[in-house]
Amino acid sequence: MCGLCGILGPGIVKPDLDSLKNLIYVSALRGFQGTGILQARVNSWRTGSNVKHMIQKDVMTSGYWLWHHQYTKDGNRDVTEGTSNNLFAAHVRAATMGKVCKENTHPFEFDNIIGMHNGTMKDKKYESEDDEKTDSELFLKDINDRGLKTVLEEV
Repeated sequence: MCGLCGILGPGIVKPDLDSLKNLIYVSALRGFQGTGILQARVNSWRTGSNVKHMIQKDVMTSGYWLWHHQYTKDGNRDVTEGTSNNLFAAHVRAATMGKVCKENTHPFEFDNIIGMHNGTMKDKKYESEDDEKTDSELFLKDINDRGLKTVLEEV
């Protein structure tokens, strides 16, 4: 199954991000078909307003993904160095459904939700007929479209 890790809260400093990088790296033990991260800056915890976010994901093992973003000119150093952010959520994919490609790497972003998932959805409606999409993406899209309470009551 996939690896999930993250940190959240005001006052994230470099040692926190170093620990996050270590967690992302060791998550390769859980999967190696893609690595992605969500970073966000929430300006008001009470209202959740003014959220600015970035998603960076690719079909790379977590170790190579970390190296790529730290040392190559095509990488994005801000991926794990942005101490102005106060939310980091990372996903390391172990592909169980859906082909291995960047589009199937988590997190997934929709109009109302950004999410990542660990495990396999057994409900037939979350199976992609052509193996183009993951069960996780279809599940999260369903939540986006119909609401969390409705979807969870059915699952």
